[in-house]
Amino acid sequence: MALLKSKADQYGNGGISYWKIIETNINWLTKNSHCTLAGYVNQQARLDNKQPLESQSFDWSGDQFPFSLDVLNQEDENVIKVAYGKIKESKLDENNVEQNWFADAEDL
Repeated sequence: MALLKSKADQYGNGGISYWKIIETNINWLTKNSHCTLAGYVNQQARLDNKQPLESQSFDWSGDQFPFSLDVLNQEDENVIKVAYGKIKESKLDENNVEQNWFADAEDL
């Protein structure tokens, strides 16, 4: 699973298009979670163990915590799938500006 959405890198080149979750940390007791999404040139760059060009962090807790057992016990659901769905719902970009940048990202 991954997301496909093009973005310019820090130099203005349109070099990032493949977004992959590289880290999750979930505490079901306190309902706190952290997820890191890394951006690569393409899927092959990730498969070749290249360094991501950018990463973005997402933290969800309390009412925003998406990993309830009710959700995860549904057929075809898992932590990663739920995390990608939540990222697509996220309202903050990397500069904490309210928007939904990943809303139209293609699921891979």
